[in-house]
Amino acid sequence: MGSSSAPARLLTAREAADRLAVSLRTLRTIIGQGELPVVRVGIRGLRIHPEDLHRFIEERRGVLCGWRGERRA
Repeated sequence: MGSSSAPARLLTAREAADRLAVSLRTLRTIIGQGELPVVRVGIRGLRIHPEDLHRFIEERRGVLCGWRGERRA
């Protein structure tokens, strides 16, 4: 038998953009550049797995600080 936990609910593009505090346009650019995987739903719809969004955030945490490109300690 499989795991007893229910699968995570996929996020809409709006929900993912809100969590990243970016516009839908910026999110679609990120997706178009292949930086964030998506699940296609129908012709125009897409969903983002919460784990993929978390991984996207974690991979970028602490890389740059501020607009001048200083690195975090």
